[in-house]
Amino acid sequence: MERIVAATDLTLRGAPALLRAAKLAREFRVPLTLLHVVDEDLPDALRRSQQLQAKGLLDAEVDRLGSAYGIEVEAQVEVGSDAYTIARTAEALGADWVVVGSSQPLLEAGKRLGSATKRLMRETDLPLLVVRNDVEGGYRRVLVAIDLIDASRRVLGLAHRLAETEPLQVLHVPQDPAGRDSTDAAATYTDPAARAALESLLANAGFEAGAATPLIRLGQVDNLLPRVADEVEADLVAIGTTTQAKGAVERWLMGSHAEHALSHVVTDLLIVPLEAS
Repeated sequence: MERIVAATDLTLRGAPALLRAAKLAREFRVPLTLLHVVDEDLPDALRRSQQLQAKGLLDAEVDRLGSAYGIEVEAQVEVGSDAYTIARTAEALGADWVVVGSSQPLLEAGKRLGSATKRLMRETDLPLLVVRNDVEGGYRRVLVAIDLIDASRRVLGLAHRLAETEPLQVLHVPQDPAGRDSTDAAATYTDPAARAALESLLANAGFEAGAATPLIRLGQVDNLLPRVADEVEADLVAIGTTTQAKGAVERWLMGSHAEHALSHVVTDLLIVPLEAS
């Protein structure tokens, strides 16, 4: 059975993540666990006090969300370090998704949370949904950034599950030996081979004609992704990462795009760990 774990810091900025997690639990018909981690480095008395307070707040959320969404919800309070404990608890529960909150996507406004989310991204091999915006229904405009590798099919599949309406917008940024850069996010790269390769990947992933819109752009992925997300009016951006790869250099290189997106993309963000090729 699938399970969603929603990790919360019990502040107002995390409220949209709990609502989104509850909505997905209802749609997927799976149980939801609300998780809060108390800092293991706190003095004993303060730590125990925070555990009791957190349990009371989570129990109230369990009642509220369970009643509002008609779902199975439970609360869990753990003591440890934030990212490591969230990842290990989600794995122990057999979770398939981890949902976290974020009120500010930009570096200057969200440095602390962005840092914690980056640590979590490197600790878990579960899909990570970062909720930045208020919940106003399902995701209607989903942008997926992929490479032309088989592992990208996992990103496509999970993004498709979250998309409520409209075709997926699928962005690929091919390597360009000429070093050209599109200064206009709407400028489309028209190389027939690149488009054919992207369309072939989509077909092999099970997407029928019209279910996904291929977008091919020239430039730097980190610069293009926020611009294209704005162009297509995306409310969710999905991207893969191989930060679970064994080599430290490979982890840094392959995780950098997802980490940049955490700091610069203003929509909700789905980060999907992929097997290193």
